[in-house]
Amino acid sequence: MLRVFLMDGRQLASVSLEEVFDQAFAVRTLKRRLQSVCGVPRFRQRLLRGNEILEDSASLSEPLDLHLILLPFCAVPLGEVEQIVTAARSGQVSEVESLLQQPQHPDPELLDARGHRRGSALAVASSQGHVEIVSLLLEAGADKHRDFGTASLTAIGEASRHGHAGVVRLLLENGMETWQNRESELHMALSLATINGHVVTFCLLLDARANIHMKTQHTPEKGLLGEACTKGHYHIVRLLLAEGADKNKVFGTYGGTPLGAASVNGHSDVVRALVEARADCDRTCGLSPDSRSRDWTPLGAAIRLGSLRTTHILLKARADVNKPFGVYGETPLGTASVYGHAQLVRLLLEAGANKDDEFGFCANTPLGTASTSGDVEIVAILLEARADVDRKFGGRESPMLLGSHLGDGVWQMSECDRASGDLNEQIKQRLVGWTPLGAAVRAGHSDVVTLLLQKRADQDMTFGMYGDTHNTPLGAAIAHGQKHCEHLLLQAGADKNRTLALYAPRHGFQNLELLRSGLQADFPFEPRAKGPLLHLVRSIWGCCLRECS
Repeated sequence: MLRVFLMDGRQLASVSLEEVFDQAFAVRTLKRRLQSVCGVPRFRQRLLRGNEILEDSASLSEPLDLHLILLPFCAVPLGEVEQIVTAARSGQVSEVESLLQQPQHPDPELLDARGHRRGSALAVASSQGHVEIVSLLLEAGADKHRDFGTASLTAIGEASRHGHAGVVRLLLENGMETWQNRESELHMALSLATINGHVVTFCLLLDARANIHMKTQHTPEKGLLGEACTKGHYHIVRLLLAEGADKNKVFGTYGGTPLGAASVNGHSDVVRALVEARADCDRTCGLSPDSRSRDWTPLGAAIRLGSLRTTHILLKARADVNKPFGVYGETPLGTASVYGHAQLVRLLLEAGANKDDEFGFCANTPLGTASTSGDVEIVAILLEARADVDRKFGGRESPMLLGSHLGDGVWQMSECDRASGDLNEQIKQRLVGWTPLGAAVRAGHSDVVTLLLQKRADQDMTFGMYGDTHNTPLGAAIAHGQKHCEHLLLQAGADKNRTLALYAPRHGFQNLELLRSGLQADFPFEPRAKGPLLHLVRSIWGCCLRECS
């Protein structure tokens, strides 16, 4: 039997020799037993056998009477006070053990230049994941709840932020009863684990009953689920949904949702998890603080990104394939056409998207948009789906450019009115004037022109905007020097006389019969007939003269 006495002669404890005999560090084991009796960590205990101070590594193989001395913390010179923090940061286990044995205080008071408390040795070791050093400091009585810095982080917050699950487990197991009244600290750690995607750490904190619904200064603006969805932390999303997180909760000043955040960032696995949890697939949301990113649907966000997999998941969940979204009333098919996502165009058409619906501020159509940009593949897909080859649309000008043409009237409406499509009929009539063929010819997309003519697009239909709606495809080809398009149109039977009749009067050529006769040796024109349109009338007149001859 081992008997331990205080220096005043009182017996403190009696320990069976068998309890410490087989231990490699019998004295250390005994000191740990005594800590529960005297309340003082082993680093401040000294066991004497007679006049000999026993080292922690000493063995005990026979019955003894030992005396216990309890030491106060030693005074540390100002220049050496950071030694324990430095050793903890760099993972020097033996150095930390040595400093604690002096015995130094495990939590020296350290302040930065602004007077804020700096990270303790325990916090620093936790942030670096040094499990053994964390264990030593906890054994020495370091305060695991001590916060530091302006963010008021603690050791478990540092460990959670960096995903050191071993340290988190150690901190939680050390005095488990003390965590019952630490909801805010546990939520802080849970928030940091969520933000950084540390699944094992997240699970440990959930097991410790961290509250997912709590809101503190450390809670992300988007909430835990919104943050996890934004960053694509699939497993954490699943855990949060299982814990009852609100799958449709709106977050941020711009009105984001978990499904919208996952869709716009292309996290298809997260989208699937939310859809399986029956998140609202058609609920509009904000994608960012930018006003142009308000009122988008998850489907619209996925299409803008070009995510085929996410789009497929949402369509399978019966997201509305024709629901307008955004400030200016975009559509899924229109957006896919604008961004050139041919596979998405095909997928949306197969899902029943309306192929001729107008979209956006300018009342575009999918075929008109694709023809303007020269996207041959999308034009072919839309024509295969029997899109209206002659349906007029508004063009791709920005609202600001339209305002410069249409005057201030359009800007006197509220943004809400413009977004809902409440343009007055006069303005709308001035906007909607382009044809797919006219747009393709003007831009010189001869492959698109070929496809449109094969589908019997009206090669003489007039087009234009801002009141100038008397242009023909042939006139546009000549005016803009698109020789190949001009050849294709003439080959398809474009009416040269109709084009001449439309363009010549604008330049003072009222006597069309005189022009066609070819009697004049030189081309007549008035001084105001200048620029590209003069060349256009010359070219058409030349074609007519050659035809007559």
